[in-house]
Amino acid sequence: MKHVGKIVPLALSLALGLSCVGGVGMAEEQQKELPSYFHKYDPPITLTTHAVVTTSNVFQEGDSADSNGYTRWCEENLGIKWELAWTAGDAETNSQKLDLAFASDDLPDVIAPSVAQLSKYVESGKIAPMDDLLEQYASPLTQWAIDDVTEQTAGAFFSPVTSGGHAYALPEMSDTLAWWTNNFIRTDILEELGMEMPTTLDELEAIFDAYIEKYPGHYPAVCSNSLQDSANLFNTVMTSYNAYMDMWQENEEGQLEYTSIQPEMRAALERMATWYEKGYIDPEFVVMDGNKYNEVISSGDWLFTYGYWHLIATFCNTWANVEGSDISAVPFLNGPDGNYSVMKNAWYTSLKAITTSCENPEAPIYLLNQFWDSYYRNDTELRDELAQEGYEWYYPVTEVQEAYNIEEVKQNYPNVAEPKLLWKFNYDESITGPGFLNDFYTHGNINLGLYGRLCTPANNDYASISAAVKAGNDTSLLTEEAKNTWTGWYDSDPKMLSTFATSYDIWKDLDIEVNKFSTASTPTMVEKQAYLDKLELEYFTGIIMGTRPIEDFDKYVEEWKANGGDQITAEVNEWYASTK
Repeated sequence: MKHVGKIVPLALSLALGLSCVGGVGMAEEQQKELPSYFHKYDPPITLTTHAVVTTSNVFQEGDSADSNGYTRWCEENLGIKWELAWTAGDAETNSQKLDLAFASDDLPDVIAPSVAQLSKYVESGKIAPMDDLLEQYASPLTQWAIDDVTEQTAGAFFSPVTSGGHAYALPEMSDTLAWWTNNFIRTDILEELGMEMPTTLDELEAIFDAYIEKYPGHYPAVCSNSLQDSANLFNTVMTSYNAYMDMWQENEEGQLEYTSIQPEMRAALERMATWYEKGYIDPEFVVMDGNKYNEVISSGDWLFTYGYWHLIATFCNTWANVEGSDISAVPFLNGPDGNYSVMKNAWYTSLKAITTSCENPEAPIYLLNQFWDSYYRNDTELRDELAQEGYEWYYPVTEVQEAYNIEEVKQNYPNVAEPKLLWKFNYDESITGPGFLNDFYTHGNINLGLYGRLCTPANNDYASISAAVKAGNDTSLLTEEAKNTWTGWYDSDPKMLSTFATSYDIWKDLDIEVNKFSTASTPTMVEKQAYLDKLELEYFTGIIMGTRPIEDFDKYVEEWKANGGDQITAEVNEWYASTK
């Protein structure tokens, strides 16, 4: 558990007039005074919002998206009534309805905009600064959560939602695995070749040469045609050359510059061209889409690839089709200068914002404070960490129950995708709260208002999987959240667990660079980015395949700048200056 810093209790003046009214989630004999960062409204207030409701969202009999165990708990214990302005069957329809509400000046109190929508609404003065609300009303636990995720994301957590020095939304935080990508290698073949796990790009190429000698006509590395995807094989080479595709980095003058036009990219392309020339990748990689890529991985006719960590699901086909096959993640490889570097985009772009028309903008913050206190009540490591810093947990440690209607749900709802959403529990009403509701499975269903999983605790769920693997599959080391993941992966193929552990070990302490530009597209991007992306892909593919000389990289840079790149750079830096 990362130590974030001393927790300073909120000043009582911040909660003037917000005295407790009744007990929240505690029987009368157990009642204790509500902390200033919890609050029950009397009389109740109404908060409006909207939601995507699909066939995967199921509810207890008689319940719905805006009337269920969670909404009842909010009203009974916090005095907050939720009202849905609309529901939509998919994200696109939901986004359209949100823009219509904006156009008619009828936005709900709490909204879930895209990054582009948020930028437009902020410019029109329709969004309340989230950072101001958090500073005033966030509990020490909520502030810890924000500090923690900011640290885990190298300061990029609020980047997509920042304008004019203010953060206008709370990204829906979770674990950091969403951006994890890795090199992967068939260790059974590595052993067959009598070679060690590579640590440099040169060592990897020596392994490729040995593979081609033993298996002529086969290609050791699998590369798809999506060069601009952060999970493409080209990243193996780029990380070794400190090169990044389609991102923005800060130069020595404090200005942002486009990474794809830097000298490091030229060097990476030149090295990748040698891979093509030496037969390390299929010469027809330009027609290898995602489906064909998965077919090759599933067949087992490969030695090395690059991809998201959850490629372990596709590896199940490799293990099934090739007896004795084993796969491990490979640490990022040092390049000619003896180093490597990894840059990633900010990935928390599922947003919740509070509109300026909301009469009680502090209410969603109070709800979030209590949500997390209840949901994480059993995280003993987190409890101890924050208790030592002065935080008094409101909800007690609670024995986790097994749902009492699991068999009934199986029998009566055999085709439900997520049967756990229909589970029921029997917790004492005195201690019910998010994560411990008797007729609403809090995690994985529709949660109105601000929501998310604490970053480090969510990462610790996956850390416990890695620890359990290393301890000989000791499942007693698993967190409650991790147990379900473990069971699912083990049932698919136990090797998913061991391969994941090798991936986790690489990323857990990895220093990363973060794309410095993470907000909505600039005006010139909207107009010309599609053309510039096409230009980039044509030049880069041509250089790799040898149809263009490496000197054409300089022509690409000139064309990029002349066809909107310079104007985009100016717009990006104008935005960057506004965030400081």
